[in-house]
Amino acid sequence: MSVVIAGGHGRVALTVSRLLAVRGERVSAVIRRPEQAGAVRDAGARPLVADLATASTEDLTAFLTGARAVLYAAGAGLGVAPGQPDPVDHDAIVTFADAAEHAGVRRFVMLSAMGADPAARYRENPLVETFLQARGRADENLLARSALATTVIRPAWFRDRPGTGMVHLAERTGVGDIAREDVAAVLATLLSTDLPAHASSNSSPAPPRSTKPSRGTARPGARPRGEFRSPARAAALREPRDQGSSRSSAARARQLRT
Repeated sequence: MSVVIAGGHGRVALTVSRLLAVRGERVSAVIRRPEQAGAVRDAGARPLVADLATASTEDLTAFLTGARAVLYAAGAGLGVAPGQPDPVDHDAIVTFADAAEHAGVRRFVMLSAMGADPAARYRENPLVETFLQARGRADENLLARSALATTVIRPAWFRDRPGTGMVHLAERTGVGDIAREDVAAVLATLLSTDLPAHASSNSSPAPPRSTKPSRGTARPGARPRGEFRSPARAAALREPRDQGSSRSSAARARQLRT
């Protein structure tokens, strides 16, 4: 059995691949361009080339057959036009989830974005608003699927600094930032954790308020933050976001492209 990562050439995804490979997991990474294969191999994963924006359910099912868990870590970052999200930020997520169900994969981990909400408002940039709404709809689509044991993670602003080894997971964390290494450690831990069979029917346990998924000590003043969504929490997470969260989300939208 293996783990398959969509968007496998992203910096967070590559770190997840390294962490899982060290633990002895077999990892495959879906990438869009063949020239990205070298970096994926160096991270300990097997490259699978496909354009998520156009790949069919049948194409992706072939990639996912035999997998134990999947991670969707791809993202375009902004809408194509107001009201028209990039396929990678919605349609491809739904197709990837369909493929996971067809392949018999149960564990699904979603790297989303803080501020994602079907009702998100961001008047300063309609493309950011389109992105956040699309991501929110995709998250809800995943959480509603009884065949998948889904966890959605919405990190705060990514930072290129060493990981602290400590994170704060909650329904709401407020605006902050987090090292990419710490995000990757959380995702790798979730991919190595099987939720109970009833987890997708509103019984998923709440996460701890803090966890130590990787080695290290939190630095004074650091604010590593991320929002956690499980099916049991879905209804509680629909209130409007404050403006500070929306501004952070605009930056997160840009970051998802790297």
